[in-house]
Amino acid sequence: MKFDIDSILARADLVEYVRRAGGEVKGGGNRYACACPLHGGKNRTAFSIYFQDGRWKWKCFTGNCGSGDSIKFVEVWQGLDFKRACEWINGGAIDDAEGMLESAKRRHEQAERDLQEAKEREESRRNELRVSERHILYNKTRSQLIRDEWHRAGIDDGMQDFWTLGGCDDFVYKLDGELFHTPTMTIPIFNPQKELMTIQHRLLNPKDPNDKYRPEKTGLHSHPFLAVPEMGYDGGIIWVMEGAKKGMVTWTRADTDWQCIGIPSQESYKGMIEVLKPVGKRVIVVPDPNSVRNPNSLRKAYVLASGIGGRFLSPPRKFDDLILACEMKQDDLYGLYRQARRT
Repeated sequence: MKFDIDSILARADLVEYVRRAGGEVKGGGNRYACACPLHGGKNRTAFSIYFQDGRWKWKCFTGNCGSGDSIKFVEVWQGLDFKRACEWINGGAIDDAEGMLESAKRRHEQAERDLQEAKEREESRRNELRVSERHILYNKTRSQLIRDEWHRAGIDDGMQDFWTLGGCDDFVYKLDGELFHTPTMTIPIFNPQKELMTIQHRLLNPKDPNDKYRPEKTGLHSHPFLAVPEMGYDGGIIWVMEGAKKGMVTWTRADTDWQCIGIPSQESYKGMIEVLKPVGKRVIVVPDPNSVRNPNSLRKAYVLASGIGGRFLSPPRKFDDLILACEMKQDDLYGLYRQARRT
């Protein structure tokens, strides 16, 4: 069978593939959205399906699933290589090796161009945030309601200013085509060069209780929260946990040379292995307990801990709640570190 990538892409029904993979697709025309079916995401607008340059494409904004055309989706979804994904869509074997290689080359070149354009768009949005200094505005204008919410989370006024935490009394976001209003707690995320990467909004009155976070600007990827950005991924002891808020609460009880890293999602664990390998012996990974919504939390965290040769701690409840309930201090945290399982 001769190979023609354009005819294969024309045959492919990306929206239907996403539905079959488990995505509850909403939308119409040239744009659809759903929670990412590839990693089991919960944000119902974080997986985008759109028509661009004569092709249907997709992008996951909350995990490390990537982006691409219909063939790429089948590759990731079905665990196939390029040739087998094309055959899966085409419904039969393809024996045109030369045509396959040529089309694969063109497709790779197009993917590289798409990736570069996406990076440029994201950096443009990020530069807008940096110039406008929205995180400083949110910090300076946070209402008593927002201050009280941060206090309840275990963060006093001094630490709110240290991390430039703030809030927005009326944040508007879209879900399933409808606009919703809610107050939010705002968390600026910086890289080790102290450059603002994104502003994360924690929705205080979310329409979906399992969907609590939104970026200040759409199209910005999630990034790990570094309690002390200048320290990067190093420190006397490095605590890794799910969520910026847990990282903050832990660091308020920690020694000043410790680092606390709040990763944005469980899927981010696998991306941390190479980053933390050089300091693995000083790392302790503290996941959320398994739940109906996140049944594999402990397993994914253990994979990270064992992959870097670090320590693993399985708490009976969310770690920030445990710290606050037990009124833990630095010595208590150090004791947990020493008792944690070596991998």
